Order: sequence, then C-alpha cells, then structure tokens
Amino acid sequence: MSRILHILSQIPSKTGSGIFLDNMIHQGALAGYEQGLVVCLPKSLKSFALPQRLLHTETIFFETEELPFKLPGMSDVMPYESVKFSELTPVEWLLYTQSLEKGIRHAIEKFQPDVIISNHLWVATAIAANIKKELSGNPLKIFAVSHGTDLRQMTLAPYMKDFILNASIHLSGVFCLHKEQMHLIHNTYFIPTEKLFLIGNGYNADIFHRQERPFSETLRVIYAGKLSYSKGVLELIEAVNALNAAISQDYPFPSSTFNPLGEVRLGLAGKGSGEEGRVILEAAAQSPYTDLLGFLDQNALAEVFYHSDLFVLPSFYEGLPLVVLEALATGLPVVVTNLPGLQDWMNGPINDSGYIEYVPLPELEGVDQCKKAGRDPFVKALTAALHRSLLKIRNQSYTADFPYASVEARSWERVFKSITGLIGL
Repeated sequence: MSRILHILSQIPSKTGSGIFLDNMIHQGALAGYEQGLVVCLPKSLKSFALPQRLLHTETIFFETEELPFKLPGMSDVMPYESVKFSELTPVEWLLYTQSLEKGIRHAIEKFQPDVIISNHLWVATAIAANIKKELSGNPLKIFAVSHGTDLRQMTLAPYMKDFILNASIHLSGVFCLHKEQMHLIHNTYFIPTEKLFLIGNGYNADIFHRQERPFSETLRVIYAGKLSYSKGVLELIEAVNALNAAISQDYPFPSSTFNPLGEVRLGLAGKGSGEEGRVILEAAAQSPYTDLLGFLDQNALAEVFYHSDLFVLPSFYEGLPLVVLEALATGLPVVVTNLPGLQDWMNGPINDSGYIEYVPLPELEGVDQCKKAGRDPFVKALTAALHRSLLKIRNQSYTADFPYASVEARSWERVFKSITGLIGL
C-alpha cells in the first residue's frame, strides 16, 4: 500500500485547511494507506491531540529557543495567537524556512513516502518541491492543495513570491477548490493547466446530517468562523441589531411590515486574535442580541446548528467555505456573500432550492477589506437578506424537497477518492 506524507504549516482542526487535513488523514486510514504528517504547533500545545494512526509525525514547535516567535498564520487573523507572514523579520524568515526544511527532509528520509500532499501553495509546499527536485530519479510525487489563503499571501507578503514561483514548477500537480481559483492559480503561479485539478470541498456526513429542529419563539442566526474584519462579522452584528430595532424608511422594505419576527439572536462561533478580535468582541458585548460561543469543534458546531434557524457567512474573501456545506447538510437555510466560485460549485439544484441566498459583495479595498463607502449599502443588503430568509422560516415557507442528494454527494470520502484517483494511487 502506498505511503502518503501530509504537510500543514499550522495547527490542525482549527481552520478550514486543518479540518481538510483531519478528514484526509481519516479517509486515508479507512482506505488502508500508510500515512505521515509534518505539522507546526506552538510550544504550549506539545500535548495537542494529532490525528491517530500515523506511522510518522514530524512536529515543528514555535515560541522556542530555535524559533523564538509565534507561529505564522495563513490568514492575517487566526483563531489563535499568531504572527503575520508580512511582519516576519529577515532573520525570522530564515529561521522559519530552515526549520521547515529540516523537518520536511527528516520526514521524507524516515518515512519514505510515495506521495506528498502539502496544504497551501506557500512556503512549506515550496520547500518540499525543492527537495523533490534534488531527488532526481526518485518517483516521489508532490501535490499541493490550495485553500485560497495562499493566493492572498502572495499579495500580502510579496517578497516570498519569487521563491514560491521558482519552486512551484516542480510540483506534480495542484488541487483546486473551484474553477475561478484554477484560473487565478494558473495566472499567478504560471502552473500549466494540465497540472491543475478541481476537487471542491467536503463535509463530514457522520457529524452534519438532517435533524428535526425544535420550535422557538426566538429566531437564532448562527455564524461560524474566525472573528476578523475580512469575515464581515462587524457588519453582521450591525445587521442583526437592525433587525431587532425600529427600522427607518431608508431600508429596502416597508418599516410597518418589517419585523413580525420576534427577537432575532446572533450566535458567533469562533475566535479571533489581536486588535481585530478585540474590536469584534467589544462590538458583540455591546449588542444585546449577540451571544459569543467561542471556538467549537465539529461535533459541538453541529449541535449548535441543530438549534439554530439560519446560517450566515458575510465574508469578503474565502477559498471555498466548507462551513456552508456543513450548515446545508443539517437543513439550515444559508445567507452568504456571493464569493467567487461558490455558486458554480453549489450547482443548480442547491442554488434553485431557495435554501441559499447570495448577497452581492461590496467593493473591496485590497484583498479582503470592504471599502468605507460601500459598508452601509452592504449592511443594508445583508439586513434585507436576513429579513427575507427569517420571514420564510417564520412562515414555514421553505419547501420540504431540499436537494439533499446534491449536498450528500460532497462528502470527504468523495474528495479523498478524487484526490487518490488523480494521483494514481
């Protein structure tokens, strides 16, 4: 049986790429593959529970004598304490790359993988690709999975661009989340189209599945993700406050018929860090309608979904948000920004079901920040979308023929089989 070495340069389970990794390792174990892992952790998480049934694990610890700084995050705001790649000093960059190279080399030598699957088209993947180049005559294959944040880091930390580009040509292939991302990767990394493969995203059908919801006089809106500006969390808090307030005529619906909903509460499932996390926590604390739920693992999140009425993701930038699929799998209607590639990936039956409503993205400043002039119109559009969806819930006007088959076809098992089929395992 083939050996697969996985690479993730951040904490598993805490982000979309971490959940992707967890499920790929789980599916690999079910299929009987021998697996290893290279992973990065802060020193304080030495006892962190890594995925089981790994034949080799290489852990690179930060906030140590060798790496005396916080673990860099693929997003500039992570759900744990981190440092931005764009703020690393030249010495820190050198220590970072040297430590990753040492760890990846050691894992390859000891584990002897047939295939490397490296998460993110970024530094760790580039290092692994360069090592593969040295192993001339070795049949080792290396594939990258782009989760979208790598494209953002190419803009935020451009001084690593040449290093990443020069190494990427040695990759065996890149797995992409959606068609628009494939075009961006081709144009940004100059990777031939024949090396780009569409795999989409998945969800855990054992955790997220259909379940009857108890009736409640209070309508509950749930958000799950990092507490950061780029996720539109501040605008969501403002929109829910507006739903519960007396609405003036300048909103896009008559105030006299606006709020037959009763109280609407917002649950925020996730954590932030730094200044952005602090500001969002303050805004949530000042709202009488917002509940802070903290970081929730997959099982706890599913339980919250079963006691919620509507899932909302007002993000300004994503790769392909798997949490939208998780919410739909439990039967939750969804309001989400019209993120690139999302409608195409969701397909006709899901888009036509009425269970998902797309809010137009505002004009952005930089990669993932709403322009000041577009903020108020975006909040109004988001408020109106929430109102429409919640009215349908209150009036029980959602249909019972939701295309669960289209959702259930997007399991992690399917994603893993697509990857191994494309690799040729």
